Amino acid sequence: MHLDEIRHIIWDWNGTLLDDVEACVSAINRVLDKRGLARLSVPRHRDIFGFPVKNYYVALGFDFSVEDWTGLAREYHDYYGETSRASPLREGIMEILQALRAQAMPMSVLSACELSILDRMLRDRGIRDFFPHIRGLTDLFASSKLEQGRALMA
Repeated sequence: MHLDEIRHIIWDWNGTLLDDVEACVSAINRVLDKRGLARLSVPRHRDIFGFPVKNYYVALGFDFSVEDWTGLAREYHDYYGETSRASPLREGIMEILQALRAQAMPMSVLSACELSILDRMLRDRGIRDFFPHIRGLTDLFASSKLEQGRALMA
């Protein structure tokens, strides 16, 4: 496929534009430590992470018959808000975004991140203006971004 055949680029955020795997693992390890559960390594995180994210928590040993999913999601995001502040954009991504914008390529961001958090993170890294459309979720549960993706494509 040639660039002139592409009408629009939809970027993923976490792990694609943003290099935040260390921040994710650090945040979840704080949650795990608080409960005396085994810590997670980056390779193990990559092996078991998936959607819906609640299944990832089950794989980590959380028992939702005694654990409150809403509270757990908030706790993780509180920690992630701290640990992700220093997460950089992926190496070379700024140059790619600038080159695509110079060619008038429309771009959007689609994420399982809660929308206001996503918007703030894009602004904090100085790239919000590259994307006329951003789509995130309305909650902290990172269940699926499929519907948001379909809406964005429409």
